[in-house]
Amino acid sequence: MELQQVALQSIKNNVFYVEKLWPYVVSTGTLTFPIIGATFTLLSYLTQEEPKKYMVHDLNLPFRPADERFESPYFECMFVYMVWAALICIFNYISYDGFFGMACLHACLKMRLYCKKLELTFRSDDDNKYSHLVKVIEEQQKMFRYVTHFFLLIFNFSIDFILLLNWRGVKTRINMQKSRSRGKWNFISN
Repeated sequence: MELQQVALQSIKNNVFYVEKLWPYVVSTGTLTFPIIGATFTLLSYLTQEEPKKYMVHDLNLPFRPADERFESPYFECMFVYMVWAALICIFNYISYDGFFGMACLHACLKMRLYCKKLELTFRSDDDNKYSHLVKVIEEQQKMFRYVTHFFLLIFNFSIDFILLLNWRGVKTRINMQKSRSRGKWNFISN
């Protein structure tokens, strides 16, 4: 019965932190940038005679004067693109980090259950106390192997993904340099 209470409390924590709280945290952190830009632009239009447009991620137009980046339709297109990129980031972070958080909370639950089983084993007056103790220790060792393999898998996946993205960027830059040396621009990477 005590083990079920520990498991139920862990499920409640999982639901609260991963399913209810985490999406709001990620959304707030990511959408802060477009919201700040929109708010400053709106305040500028309401309070100043010569309103100014704001972008949090200010991007210069290539091969153009710097002031043209605030003219229509470039400014509006870049703002919509920035919001779209923020939404993609939100979905990626919620799913990847949510999965990672659930795995961490699952590992914590398993360790709490093992601690509770160990406590129950020491409190019992059973003659098989030693065999129960060995069983709990073996389960803990399996759990430690699971955690080690899982976190190594996640770490290696993350490093591989970062290296892959960097390699694509290097290849794109090399192709751009080759195209530029031939006198034409080619932005498509092979």
